[in-house]
Amino acid sequence: MLRSLVGSEMCIRDSINAEYGVRSIPAMATCADIFSGEWEEEEELAASLAQFLAADDQKFQEEVQALCTKGQWSGLLQLFVAKVPVVLETLLSPENEDENAASTVDGIFSVLFNICQKVPAAERTQHWSSLVASVVGKEGSSASSPQTRLQILLDAFNAIPSNAGKALHSVFCAIVDFAAANETVDLLTPQLEHVVRRSESWGLAAKERREMLMKLARALKGAGNVELAFTMIVKFLSLFSDGDQMEAALPLAVEAAVLAIQDPVGHDCAQLLRLSLIHI
Repeated sequence: MLRSLVGSEMCIRDSINAEYGVRSIPAMATCADIFSGEWEEEEELAASLAQFLAADDQKFQEEVQALCTKGQWSGLLQLFVAKVPVVLETLLSPENEDENAASTVDGIFSVLFNICQKVPAAERTQHWSSLVASVVGKEGSSASSPQTRLQILLDAFNAIPSNAGKALHSVFCAIVDFAAANETVDLLTPQLEHVVRRSESWGLAAKERREMLMKLARALKGAGNVELAFTMIVKFLSLFSDGDQMEAALPLAVEAAVLAIQDPVGHDCAQLLRLSLIHI
């Protein structure tokens, strides 16, 4: 199974048996190196990553060293993230055969997650979203090695501090979009309800919460999980009350009614009838 949404925590890694490869480039610290304490200093980790990403670019490495020395984590992260798409594509290419590629990917993102945790609180959402975008690739298109990329996204979600609700929301929505575009929603479904419950502590506005639930409902229905899609639709509809713009709820209200009629045993019509929206 994938490493889970942690806390919830998302995880899929253990179910993946993909082949990895890597070009011939300087060694990057692996997760084992990092967490064993062998690579304790941020400057060491940043220098290792800079050497890996741009071994022949002395100016890049000097910029990294200067930013790291000054503790300018936002600028450092921007430099690294700009390099991620090409390097990740190389590492995940089926043409590569290096057996250490998976550990290399883990090492790279362990360093990047560590830097993300150091950026100012006001910039968290921006930088976590930027890092995630570098993993996702082109919006609306299928990605190479989608399960591995999905696991990286889940690891990113798990690395975000629990008090960074906006960042958690942004990354979670990106995960759902990526899974829907790459037909991997089924890998997330065991933990989605738990994450939705956790999201109540993220400090979301009602509109943000509705949009998130609508996104989930659409993704789940597209993946053929009608039962859980119905559950998300009911949660979505329950957030509407007198005074809200009901036009936004109408399409999913109709879908919920159709699902309940098609399968009255599997879907509780009484749930819909208890919603104030249905009586308006």
